[in-house]
Amino acid sequence: HDSGTSASGDAPLYLYDKTSGNLTETRLSGSGSICSTPVEHDGSYYFTSKNKSLYRADVTGSTKDDPLSITEEKISPLAGESTCTPVITEENGKTYVYVGGSYSSKGGYVQKIDITNKPANTVGLYETRADSKTLALDRNTGKVFATYNSVPGGIYDVSDGRDYFIPDSGMRQYCISAIAMDDDGT
Repeated sequence: HDSGTSASGDAPLYLYDKTSGNLTETRLSGSGSICSTPVEHDGSYYFTSKNKSLYRADVTGSTKDDPLSITEEKISPLAGESTCTPVITEENGKTYVYVGGSYSSKGGYVQKIDITNKPANTVGLYETRADSKTLALDRNTGKVFATYNSVPGGIYDVSDGRDYFIPDSGMRQYCISAIAMDDDGT
């Protein structure tokens, strides 16, 4: 839920119990706007916020007598504001997140975080020209790709620091669509 454009306000996180129909809310004090989609990894949910933080939320309860509840914690600072949905590798818990910055007035960084450590720690920061809202990880090669949220659109290879795909001149436009990648990298 987006609490506006503030990087310091409170934001609610909601949990809908499909069995009971109940809606559970928890308020994240000082989280700022949450504009990313929570992603599940090993039973926890991860998301970013505009207060430059990566959060983890855990859900407990599962029956009518033990209703669902949410606990959340800020697990890592980010190098900038983020509205990017985290991409988490299944095999080693490395998390990739786009964070805003100033790279020729467009772009920012992709921050790589190890969420298996407590506290989680940054293990890489990669400058990118793509002002990305979405990232994709090629699990075969370990390469990270971003979409351009600016002209020319297309796909940027964060790992190599180069354009991977730029549309033909008549098709160039902003791109905030998620990348869907199959097992062979297509």
